[in-house]
Amino acid sequence: MSENLKSQILKLMFKLSGIIKKRMFGDICELKMPQIFTLIFIKERNPKMRDIANALGIKEASATALIEKLVDKGFVQRLPSEKDRRIVSLCLTKKGKDFIERSHRKIAQKIFIFDCLNESEQKQFIHILKKLTNQQ
Repeated sequence: MSENLKSQILKLMFKLSGIIKKRMFGDICELKMPQIFTLIFIKERNPKMRDIANALGIKEASATALIEKLVDKGFVQRLPSEKDRRIVSLCLTKKGKDFIERSHRKIAQKIFIFDCLNESEQKQFIHILKKLTNQQ
């Protein structure tokens, strides 16, 4: 791939992520994007701290700090293992679950950002996103 194509893709990805954040998350963003993604990850997997760090590509200490903020805000609860106290699982509190549900409803209403694409283009976009996300 040429440097010009790489540069264009990078610029457009940053621009798209900004548009998505502003249009879809703008009025629900009491949290930062990594915190929102972490809540979604916790909802889907009930992970351990190491899983969060790996999913976000950060060190465990950074993941711990991120989780601490979510715990302090009442979105996440730590569940120590009965077998090994060093192992801590994470789960959403009622407030965290409510936030995700409310966010999904608001986002679903604002998905119009993709209305400029016809159905065939939307399907192509989904195919490309799946292909990109399965590379990891």
